[in-house]
Order: sequence, then structure tokens, then C-alpha cells
Amino acid sequence: MPVIFRAEDTSSSPFISNSVEAMSSLLSAAPLSLPPGFHDALPPQAEREEEVIARLMALFHQHGYDRVRPSLVEYERSLFAAPDSEALRRRSLRISDPQSGRMLAVRPDITLQLRRLASTRLASQPRPLRLSYAGQALRLTGSALRPARQISQAGLELIGWPATAAPQASFEVLDAVLAALDAIGLARVTLDWVLPTLMPRFLAAAGLDREQRDALLTALDGKDTVQITALAGPHAEALQALRRAAGPWRDAWSALQQHAAIAPLLTPELTYLPALAERLEERWPEAQLMLDPLERRGFQYQTGLSFSLFAPGLRGEIGRGGHYRIGEEWAVGASLYVDSILHGTTVQEEGSVRLFDPDAPQHELDAARAGGERAARRFITPTENETG
Repeated sequence: MPVIFRAEDTSSSPFISNSVEAMSSLLSAAPLSLPPGFHDALPPQAEREEEVIARLMALFHQHGYDRVRPSLVEYERSLFAAPDSEALRRRSLRISDPQSGRMLAVRPDITLQLRRLASTRLASQPRPLRLSYAGQALRLTGSALRPARQISQAGLELIGWPATAAPQASFEVLDAVLAALDAIGLARVTLDWVLPTLMPRFLAAAGLDREQRDALLTALDGKDTVQITALAGPHAEALQALRRAAGPWRDAWSALQQHAAIAPLLTPELTYLPALAERLEERWPEAQLMLDPLERRGFQYQTGLSFSLFAPGLRGEIGRGGHYRIGEEWAVGASLYVDSILHGTTVQEEGSVRLFDPDAPQHELDAARAGGERAARRFITPTENETG
């Protein structure tokens, strides 16, 4: 049975009195606030966010993708079952479940859950699966460009297509994503392709051992020119040339092909990029297509051509995606960061509420609402009562 302390009881107990005074002092000195990286969505931002999500999901639906709504929390072991999910596991909030005694994890990324659904509850469904989603994810820490720890995601995944269909699968997903962004006023996006498996493959072919490869990959991720030169030895010139090649996709692709040590490592899953880029340029001429051969940060589980999305005037990426594997199945998908997109979308909040007199006929409010207006009755103030 809970113990309730009343205000008049505090004088009889110095401990209780001091505790109440301390709490009152604390609340007055520091207003109630949220932890770093979290936020409340207030009017009109909350309405705009829902409208943006609705438009994105409508476009995904038009492209043939069915919506799923995975659980916010899962058992840690099942959420991070794949060996390549360790980096995301370290960024997740984990808690002990008092009912089962097992460890739970709040999802740091919704894509992980679609991998689980595809291999379990949807395993018997015809392929390819076309799935879309929208929801909140939580991460222990943010980054310099994305300090938020509470993330609003919307995305789509194409799962279970033949390995030979990679060009078709890539175009389908990117076309849907660019169409969705265009629908909310973000047509002039930058698509920055990355090749997350190229450097590990190059360093292995160069004869470096595991420790050397890991150290050099860390230097490459940090764009540390001094360390790259010191660790790469005879391969430093090639790596520095690739670092400088990042830019418009044609220039970067040409640099890859011309380098004798790199060209043989461009596997068939990557060599379709020029045809894909030209097709996207024709379909979405306002989009800027780039290629960064050395970038791989944040693409822990991607196994092929991947990408980040940026928009003019918006800080950091607004989405990312790429190719990955679910067991023996090929998959490709994209995740958009709605909280970042909100700052650049042309979606506007709805108009202000039209206030009717308290005694206005109900049919007048109904007619206004049927016509698309927001309508409510105003309240009579005490002053109006007195003068009435």
C-alpha cells in the first residue's frame, strides 16, 4: 500500500521536510527537461511530421510496398542475431525484462527488425517481399552531425530477389525513394554512393594481416592522411588517389577503373553502377549523383552498393540505404530520417482553428469541417458571463 505524505505532515519529520524542500529547490532551479538528444514534437511540428510520414508511406504504397509495424522492443538476442549487427547493438538501450529475466533492447534501427520478419514470420511469403515502415528508433548516443538519439524513420525494403537482378532492384528502391522525396518538395537531393566492401577487399588482396587492416580502415574512416600514409606503406599512393577521387560519379568511377590494383576488385555486383546512374539521371535530372569509394562509416551490414542522401540547406544526411544479405537472400532498402527532412520539406502546417460562438448551430461547424476547415467552439470567459 503506497504511503502518502501530506503537506501538513512534513513539520513532524525533519527528514521529510528537508526532502520536500530539496525537491522544491531542485524543481525551481532546473525546469523539467528531457535527456540530451530527445525532443517533444509540439504544434505545428507534430502535425507536419505526421503529414510528411503519410505522404512518404503513400508513395511507397503506390510503388507496391506493404506496411509493417514491428515491435518497439525485442529480445536482445533476436534483434542482434546477425553477426554484422554488433555495431548497432553497442548503440542500443538494453534493459532486463522483469517477467522473462531476459535482456531486452529498444530498436536502434527499424531495418534490423525487417530482417527478422523476413526470415521468420514472412519466410513462407512469395518473393520478393516489398515492405515499408515508419516509426521511432532510439540510440544510446548521437553523432556530431546527428546529435538526436530519438529518431523518426520511414523506409522500404525489397527482399528476396535473384542475385542477377541487382540493377533492377537498385533502381526500383532508389526510384521510389526519389519519388517520395520529390512529393514532399525535396527534388534537388544529392545521392552519394559508397562501396563499403571495396576497401576491406583491397586491403586483404594487398596481403595485410587482420590487425593491419583494422588499423588502416580506422584511419580511412577518420580521413587521417598521416596515418594512412604511415600504415599503408607501398599502397599509400593508391589509397590517397582514391580519397581524392570522391566526387561526381563519372569522375570517381573513371578513377576506380584506371587504377590497376582496384579495377579487378570491382565485382559484378558493383559494375552495373554506370548504367544505373545514367538511368536515374534520365528519370530524376535534378538529383546530383556522387561516388565516394573510401566512405564506409555506418554501413556495417551492407554487402554491396550503398548510399547516403543529402539535401541543400539541411545538416547531415537525410537518409541512407544499400544492399545486404539475409541468410541466403539478397535485399536492398532505404531509410529516411523524418526529423531531418522536416527542416527542408515544403509540406505546410494546416491553417488556424476557426472559432465559432458557443451557441452556434452544430450544422455550421459540421459544414466548416466538411469543407476542410478546422472548427471548434470558443469558450465564454468569466468577464463575458458577468457582462452578459
